[in-house]
Amino acid sequence: MGKEDFPAIYSQACQELGFRPTIKVSYFSDTYDETKNYAGIIVYHKEGSYTWYNEQGVAKGYKGRAFYVILRCTEGWTAHEFKRAGRRSMMVHDYLFHLLSDGEFSDRKICCGGFAVMKGAVHYSSHCLNKQSSDVYSHRTWESDGSKLMSQSEKLLVDLTVDNWKERGCRGPVLEIPDDIDMHIKMMGMSSGLPVGSNPDTGSFDVGARVRIRLSVADPKHGWGPMQNKYSEIGVVTDLSSVDNTITVEFPSCSSWCADAAELEKVAFEFKEGMKVQLRRSVGEPKHGWGSLKRNEVGVVTSVSSTDSNPENSKVYINFPSQKGWTGRASEMQVIGFDS
Repeated sequence: MGKEDFPAIYSQACQELGFRPTIKVSYFSDTYDETKNYAGIIVYHKEGSYTWYNEQGVAKGYKGRAFYVILRCTEGWTAHEFKRAGRRSMMVHDYLFHLLSDGEFSDRKICCGGFAVMKGAVHYSSHCLNKQSSDVYSHRTWESDGSKLMSQSEKLLVDLTVDNWKERGCRGPVLEIPDDIDMHIKMMGMSSGLPVGSNPDTGSFDVGARVRIRLSVADPKHGWGPMQNKYSEIGVVTDLSSVDNTITVEFPSCSSWCADAAELEKVAFEFKEGMKVQLRRSVGEPKHGWGSLKRNEVGVVTSVSSTDSNPENSKVYINFPSQKGWTGRASEMQVIGFDS
């Protein structure tokens, strides 16, 4: 049903963003009323990227990223707006799509799913969006199984989003996908772990590698300790022990977390504009100096300058409360989220 390769879409979003995606209900959505009907679209990626800049549509001038959701009440739509697609089963999502983009859904440049909320009940159907496949961008293809209904993984996202929208409206903060093993496994379409291969021993890792805890890990060998966000945090390997296969990792919420090698997986990672970061606790003296920066401050990446093929050597320019345009090295920084 719907995107049969949605687990791959979700996994790619995690890797491109550098952390677990959040859900954002657009400010241009309408307020929920249980007596009315709404059309909804959730955008996974646009023109081959999981982050984008809106140059057209109601969100013109704003940044966007996976997973962006818009819900609009259809009660006041004109006959022209309802019939624009020329087919009854397509009509609401065709018009809603044009509120987001000046292109056509048939261009297959925006990977998204369509749904509706009819007097409080969620319907996961859209002929024009859920049945569509695309190979326009070779690195961001997607495949539908031909059904007008969303896949089970997409339904999980929509249910979570709609429940939150009903309660908090469209002005609330970004919605975190819960730290729930079962939900993440379902999102990935797997029985355990993430599709990045096996890491059986410390020889698979290097000091400085970016890692996260596998979703299949319920009870770590050395315990959770002060870890806060568990599966969503990205850490940096600081020490390896071949004797007992133990790896020490610096996470945002725990500076020296010990794990068995089989409990971790590497993360394909690079810094991007809009990421929220802070200096790693283990960094004594930043390569480009402290300037006015204070320890534990959280800043937002404004740009990245790569000097070679290793993203960890990149210069990262960050706006901190105490200093705008602070320059650091990627390997010195810890990602803690994304600017909303």
